[in-house]
Amino acid sequence: MGNLTHAAGRLAVSKVSDVVLKNLDKDREKEIVKLVDFMEKYMDGEKLDINYEKARTMITDKNGALNHYINRLLDEVDPHVLKTMVLNLGFEAFLNGTKTIRKMREKYKCNVPWLILMDPTSACNLHCTGCWAAEYGNRLNLTFDEMDNLICQGKEMGIYFYMFTGGEPLVRKADLIRLAEKHYDCAFLSFTNGTLVDETFCADLKRVGNLYLAISLEGFAEVNDLRRGEGVYGKVMHAMDLLKQNGLVFGTSICYTSKNIETVTSDEFVDLMIEKEKNAAPVQVLMRASAYISLTPKASFINMHKAILNKAVYVHEMIDISETGYSYKKTQKDTELPENNLTEAA
Repeated sequence: MGNLTHAAGRLAVSKVSDVVLKNLDKDREKEIVKLVDFMEKYMDGEKLDINYEKARTMITDKNGALNHYINRLLDEVDPHVLKTMVLNLGFEAFLNGTKTIRKMREKYKCNVPWLILMDPTSACNLHCTGCWAAEYGNRLNLTFDEMDNLICQGKEMGIYFYMFTGGEPLVRKADLIRLAEKHYDCAFLSFTNGTLVDETFCADLKRVGNLYLAISLEGFAEVNDLRRGEGVYGKVMHAMDLLKQNGLVFGTSICYTSKNIETVTSDEFVDLMIEKEKNAAPVQVLMRASAYISLTPKASFINMHKAILNKAVYVHEMIDISETGYSYKKTQKDTELPENNLTEAA
């Protein structure tokens, strides 16, 4: 199956996804394992650091974190959004994309990234203290055609995952939806301050199914609004409620400072984020991890992620942040992360 055509591979994943979603009241794990079986066969010959047998065991372990999380996804995320995420982020970006990207790297003798970040605009509806966007105003913009052309070129190289930064990308949310519609086989994630999320936009997100949000947040109202403006925290909470009610995938992007480090690593705040973001815990935790990485003293980094992972036990049993030079592991038996679980990454 390693030589299965792209179209046949996508069709196979689509059919398995349909079966899983159709039989939610039956043996979910048995059907989900079929996706792992397909992945192993489709990626035959590709060197991936994946233990397929362990993945099957974790999926079928009804007391395990991964099993609990998968079942929450099936119960809480809109079926169309969930299937599109499996097809686009799973099959297109990870499986098919990995194969194509490796071929392109060999062909052109250069690095080809797995994802591309772009700024649709420098414009923003907020004026957060310390943000560079305020210095540029609304003068810098990519047209729809420019973004579309970039994605078309990216797909030829095997890149099916795109992130939007800014500025505030949702100032251009009509164009982002158009891009998601046209490139229905790609996955998109937009960083956002969350204040422009409304019912109409949620309906658009649910319809396209392949655009996800990472909402910027820096603590509770007092700390968050000190930098972002009065009332922003309340708007973000409302946006999260709307996204959750609509079964959409979203997470948070948290930039920590000396003013909020105690708050964003507290049990109270982490519990709130888990409750708000039940639909998208992995996005939440990964976005938080990536936002925390820069300029983090090693000790603070360890303690921060101990707090997060000990609360978010339903997410990945192992997270490797190789960009920082550190990796850390959490097993189902661990209730805390001892120092010897943090190792230097290769």
